[in-house]
Amino acid sequence: MNTRRRAPDPGRVLARVSGWVFAAGISAAALLYALAPAPTSPEPGASAPGSAVVGVNARDSKQYHSDVANVGGEEAVLTDRMQAWLGDAWHGRRLAIVLAVATLVVSAVCSVLARLRSTRGGAGRSE
Repeated sequence: MNTRRRAPDPGRVLARVSGWVFAAGISAAALLYALAPAPTSPEPGASAPGSAVVGVNARDSKQYHSDVANVGGEEAVLTDRMQAWLGDAWHGRRLAIVLAVATLVVSAVCSVLARLRSTRGGAGRSE
């Protein structure tokens, strides 16, 4: 009687991981999206923080971009824009969308690796 347990097939393990990542990630993204407050536009007459003009963010002004470019060059302007974009992506419904896309990418990578692993491992095995 053979009492040794066989090691689990890496392809099957990766396929299960892919399924669990997909289910958990999409569920979390849907929950985040549903619970996130709807984006609001500034009320008329309200000014954005750090801005003298109604409804305009100071970071969007030409003067701000000119100052950043004078201090750090064009790379600093691009870095500032990237930082602002990433900062906006981590709140509310945008966070839910980022989470859903990341979930799809990770799940797809796991699924592809599972297929590659099972086709390689299954070709040379005799059961």
